[in-house]
Amino acid sequence: MCLRYKYESATKDEDGVVIHDNPVESGRKIDCPRLFFRVINCGGNVGRGNIVDAAMSGFVIFQRQVNKSKNLKKASTQLGVMQTERDKNEENTTTYNRKFHAIDIQPSTHPYFQMDWVAYHTLDQNSPLLKPRIRKMIEENGGYWPRELNNVVGIRRSLDEFE
Repeated sequence: MCLRYKYESATKDEDGVVIHDNPVESGRKIDCPRLFFRVINCGGNVGRGNIVDAAMSGFVIFQRQVNKSKNLKKASTQLGVMQTERDKNEENTTTYNRKFHAIDIQPSTHPYFQMDWVAYHTLDQNSPLLKPRIRKMIEENGGYWPRELNNVVGIRRSLDEFE
């Protein structure tokens, strides 16, 4: 997996001299970064290993730790129910909540997958990989990436924790 963010093409004057090569400094809008995936067909270099009409989809798994004691105490206070012995034994039980989200992969189809296939996922306001706060910032910015996050550290900190 490769993360690509770009500085776009350099702004040049009429003599071809670079004025700004950084959209943050020039005040231009910044496209959202993309995560690139390269898939290799190991059978592609041997006879009859090509794949016709291939399709690719992606999912991300979010796993959240849930402490059962908090949920039990909250439920029992809301319902006005006293804790039973069984509930007391389960107080320190930790469980995990898993949620699956589809991610948009482009191009999602390949008519003749012979050797390799490069696809990407755009980190935009619809991407489940980004923290909700960042998705809102992109939406408020007209669908463009926030200037202050246009670096490797900013992009990594914008990602939600996933598997």
